[in-house]
Formats: sequence, structure tokens, C-alpha cells
Amino acid sequence: QISRRTSHGARASLQRARLPKDFWNLACLGAVQLREIAAQLRAVCDATRNVALRAEAAASEYGDWCDTAIAGAGLRDRADSAAFSAKSSVATADLLEKLARTNEVVLQRGEK
Repeated sequence: QISRRTSHGARASLQRARLPKDFWNLACLGAVQLREIAAQLRAVCDATRNVALRAEAAASEYGDWCDTAIAGAGLRDRADSAAFSAKSSVATADLLEKLARTNEVVLQRGEK
């Protein structure tokens, strides 16, 4: 009975000792993933911005036809929506990078 308690206590102690290292590894991985996600979001933003610019250029090129023809209807609105989406993506990517930097600072402080 005593050996079971000791064995169980030793296992629990080992698990508690392992928890901070596991948490540490997850926190490090989280910071890396935040940066990767921000980079991917910036790539999506660039593509969306290009769509918006090309749509706006097409709308300008076609002039009144774009505003009155069924095929061109809403092209300017879609270009504006794409531009807004790109701006929103940039803001989100900036926030993710700030979170990653904050996590890294906290992790560096924890190493000391």
C-alpha cells in the first residue's frame, strides 16, 4: 500500500514537472505559428489587393458601360469590397505579429 502511494506520488510529481516544459514547447510553437499565419494572411491580402486594383482599372476602362450593362453591374462595388477586405487582412496580420512578438518576449523572460 505504501509503495502504491509512493509510486502514484512520484508519477504525479513527474507529470507536474513535465507540464511546464510541455507548456513551454506549445508556447514556442504558438509564436511560430502566429508569424506563419500572419505571413499567409499578407499573401492573401496582396492577392486581394491586386484583384481590387484590376477590377477598378477595368471599371474605369469600360466607363459608363460598366455602370449600366448587366455584365458590369456591381464591378465597382466588388472592387471596393475587395479593397476593404485587403485592408482588414493587413490589420489582422499586424495584430498577429504583435501577439507573436509579445509571446516571444514573455518566453525570453521565462528563460532567465
